[in-house]
Amino acid sequence: MWSDLKGLLSGVVVLGALSPGAGAWAGDGAPIAWAEKYWNPGKADGDVVIPLPCGGGMAFRVVRTDVGDNWLADQPFKMGQWSERSAASGGESADALAYSQYQRNAYLAGSLSQDGESAHRYFLMGKYEVTRDQYKAVMEETCPTAKTAGRTPVDNISWFDAVHFTQRLTEWLMVNSPPSLPKEEGVHAFVRLPTEEEWEFTVRGGQAVTPDEFLADRFPMPEGVSQYIWYQGSDSCRGDLQVIGLHKPNPLGVHDMLGNVQEMMLEPFHMVRPGRPHGQVGGLVYRGGSCQIGETQITSAFRFEASYYEDSTGKARAQPMAGFRVLIAGPVVTGHDRLARIKADWNRVSDLPGVSLEGGPAEQLEKAATVVENSDLSRQLLTIATTVRREAAERQEINERAIQSNLRAGALTIRQYRDEMQRQNKIKAAMDVNAGGSASLDKEYADSLMAIKARMRLTQGVYTWLLARTAEDFKSPDIQSQATAVSRQLREIDAVAMADFAVLFATQAQRWAREGGGDVNVYLAELLSR
Repeated sequence: MWSDLKGLLSGVVVLGALSPGAGAWAGDGAPIAWAEKYWNPGKADGDVVIPLPCGGGMAFRVVRTDVGDNWLADQPFKMGQWSERSAASGGESADALAYSQYQRNAYLAGSLSQDGESAHRYFLMGKYEVTRDQYKAVMEETCPTAKTAGRTPVDNISWFDAVHFTQRLTEWLMVNSPPSLPKEEGVHAFVRLPTEEEWEFTVRGGQAVTPDEFLADRFPMPEGVSQYIWYQGSDSCRGDLQVIGLHKPNPLGVHDMLGNVQEMMLEPFHMVRPGRPHGQVGGLVYRGGSCQIGETQITSAFRFEASYYEDSTGKARAQPMAGFRVLIAGPVVTGHDRLARIKADWNRVSDLPGVSLEGGPAEQLEKAATVVENSDLSRQLLTIATTVRREAAERQEINERAIQSNLRAGALTIRQYRDEMQRQNKIKAAMDVNAGGSASLDKEYADSLMAIKARMRLTQGVYTWLLARTAEDFKSPDIQSQATAVSRQLREIDAVAMADFAVLFATQAQRWAREGGGDVNVYLAELLSR
């Protein structure tokens, strides 16, 4: 469904669907004439293409943020890294970097959706950093001739230049190739710079990696760091910009997010307090490192601040090794229907026992605040109501994460139980083959069987306890909705068997709740029969 975007984005071309040598079209009246090597050297299935002025092209990758069936649901994740992991070898100390890179909570939901469904959300991240030729095609009156030198990322431009680029490109697409921009309820998406949350979620691998891989300092690099990152070093770019797409992509198919040029973000810099951003708003943010930064310092959490302006010149800051990539996203409220669904979903966010918005404490406090004559008391009541709502929403998020943890634990336990049963069957088969043979081998087999049976008894106990706790602690509809989310996440990383086990565990937990338990042996037998 997600590997082929032809049915997802009307008018946006998926490169994998083009015939070799065919002209790439992403909308009426806007052919792409440049050879692909100048703008998409790492052509891959799932690439999304838009045209540029002068016959240029630009490639994007889908970044999914599948969330619950609620327009106020979002994807929680961790940005930054623990302080003790922040100190690069030979670089600054962990304490010195904590103000900028310490781990904190973040939330993300793509503003584009599949068929208007809140559960399937995404945004489009530029597959490469914007190149010199791409920049000239949009910003200059004279068209550039596509050439190898123009394939290096554009640098020495200001943040204001980068924002102006996104404006000019969006306006050009709206006039010359409207189908290139996805729509939400008839409202076109637009090109802009990425936020820090969008950028870091993407560089870490998003939903295409395991939770452990996501939290690592860098995305998985099975062929070695030098095959994925451009950095200052004799075995890398040695301080010189490199053309796009020479290195391997990250798990989402995005190139050069770490190294080459550092990338400017949409929003200004915030320092970090433990668990959250600091309230002071600062200058522009650079992410990802560059060819002037050592390999050990470049991580997914690497970020630093600079002023938007140069004190020495009084002009907007434009410096070498500082460039950008773009993103396609859309507005939040796109029409009356979307707004009505958001309002309805707002009521569901705090739909917990005793804390619902319909007649619950929060609503009662708000109603009381409107009738009391004392303005100070009214403000206090509204403050308390806001706190009740926020805490209810936080409890709901914790509840959802707890269910997902139980489902993953249940799936892992099922796999372990099945693996132990397979080991047991293999040993029994070996014993049959050895019947009447070596006595010492028979004893070895018997000892192994005893150890396996002991582990299986322990696994059975853990599984039934986990099953009972899940059935008793959570509502069946919540279990079902989170099972769908966990299954999608596991299938995205090709853990198909684990996805099936998670769904099986959820089904059994719902039946356990409905029937008040039952014969444990029946439940265990199902683990082996599917």
